[in-house]
Amino acid sequence: MVALGTLLSTFWILSANSWMQTPVGHAIVDGRFVPDDWYRIVFNPSFPYRLVHTTIAFFITTAFVVIGVAAYHLRRERHVEESLVMQKMGIGLLAVLVPLQVVVGDLHGIIRSSTSRRRSPPSKRIGRRSHACRCSCSPGLMKKRSATDGNSACLCWAR
Repeated sequence: MVALGTLLSTFWILSANSWMQTPVGHAIVDGRFVPDDWYRIVFNPSFPYRLVHTTIAFFITTAFVVIGVAAYHLRRERHVEESLVMQKMGIGLLAVLVPLQVVVGDLHGIIRSSTSRRRSPPSKRIGRRSHACRCSCSPGLMKKRSATDGNSACLCWAR
């Protein structure tokens, strides 16, 4: 029951977070976001990858806890047979889930970068560009290269 409630909570939290990262299914009316298509809002492009990635992370964390509890019992020489089974199951689960987590995380990065390039407003795309800035700002100030007129000029502002 607790696991089901946690997964349901995860679903809605990640749905909201994914929409904030890749907003779709809305219209802007009088400067406000107004829902246009709830299906697109809840199941936006990055949501499935985030949900799977986070759920696998829950299972990986659980496997490490099970292995830790088994190690505790083995160290005290209590419940030895059960502890060995716990460790084997935990390590077996990690052997499957950790590589899967890497693949799912990589897929999310690939999908996220391809969809964000196409759908992001120009201001967000400009912020993703990484240019070396060769201006002399004081230490503690951030630098940004601006090339609006073809020349490379740097803007400096406080953190």
